[in-house]
Amino acid sequence: MTSLIPWGTLSILAVVFACVAGLVVAILLPVLHHVRLWRELAHKERMKAADVGQPMHQEDPTKLDKQFLYNSYWIAFWLGGGFPIAAVGAAAWITSAGHLQHLGYLLAVWCSVAAANMTSVICAAVVILGSGRKGRGQRETVSDPQASRLESFMRPSGGP
Repeated sequence: MTSLIPWGTLSILAVVFACVAGLVVAILLPVLHHVRLWRELAHKERMKAADVGQPMHQEDPTKLDKQFLYNSYWIAFWLGGGFPIAAVGAAAWITSAGHLQHLGYLLAVWCSVAAANMTSVICAAVVILGSGRKGRGQRETVSDPQASRLESFMRPSGGP
């Protein structure tokens, strides 16, 4: 009885997965270290300014909101547009290059690409819808009377 996936293919997939995971870790660790150092230096600078008596540098909230929306839109663009195009292109290339001879492999590749693309587009929609709903540090107001009744029901009885 032959197996559906030959052991050579599984070993190649394991090596590719290990390389990708190693590359992600190799990129992510220095970036996270840099972010931590930047935050520490910014904190030290603020504390030193407070010790000397200099006024704190406050960012303009509208500028921060605009930057937040700008970043959200670019993330959503690459999630919803860039990734699906790249995934379909890679799947089309590997299919047309003749590397996949079995129908099972072709189905696995294209079903995986379809699932990844659908997930990517859904995530992009969530990013866009979530970024425009409320600004940084603002709480949503409840305009629905049923929701406000639910909120008052969930509030502890001894509280305001």
